[in-house]
Amino acid sequence: MKKILFISFVVFAITIISCSKDPDCIQNKIEDFKTATVCESAKIHKYKYEGNYYYAFNEEVCCCDMQSFWYDEKCNLVCTTGGIAPGINECDIPVDSLEFIETVWEK
Repeated sequence: MKKILFISFVVFAITIISCSKDPDCIQNKIEDFKTATVCESAKIHKYKYEGNYYYAFNEEVCCCDMQSFWYDEKCNLVCTTGGIAPGINECDIPVDSLEFIETVWEK
């Protein structure tokens, strides 16, 4: 009986840990962003929409010229927001309808 409980606990723990990990390609983008950003208030936020996760690499809080780049779980660029030039906000997702999940990183 103890063996069954232990195995069940291990499987449950592995499931929880693996579900919360961001995809490898996103982890790579996060590491690149951390070293490349010059913005002192840069942030990366995680959102959810229709069962999919999206990551906003946000530098637009630093200056009106900066943009945020939005990636899906497969590291496809799906949206850009911010900046002062007209017509540069191109999104395949309704940014205003996304559910905020967490701040993945902030400087």
